[in-house]
Amino acid sequence: VEALLKRADFNVPKTILNRAALDSFRALVENAQSRGMSEEQIKADQEKIFASAMEIAEKQTRLFYIVDAIAEKEKIESNDQDRGKKVLEFILANVKGAK
Repeated sequence: VEALLKRADFNVPKTILNRAALDSFRALVENAQSRGMSEEQIKADQEKIFASAMEIAEKQTRLFYIVDAIAEKEKIESNDQDRGKKVLEFILANVKGAK
């Protein structure tokens, strides 16, 4: 996955990235709260949490676009849940075949 992200150099649309970052931020805050982190700690670490959320969101969003492009190019048809799995299987099969 990291190799795919490094090789594919493109910008993610800001509106989509911001929405994904907000979702990631909420998930990180919920996770911190479930581990017993206080509101004060969360507020104190808010910038760090948001930076992590942006990083996660950018990777996930870029990966979505990469998987979608591979699926389209290779004509991999399936619902959204299975599409990523089928693309990964396609990639692994081609990597093994290239060795």
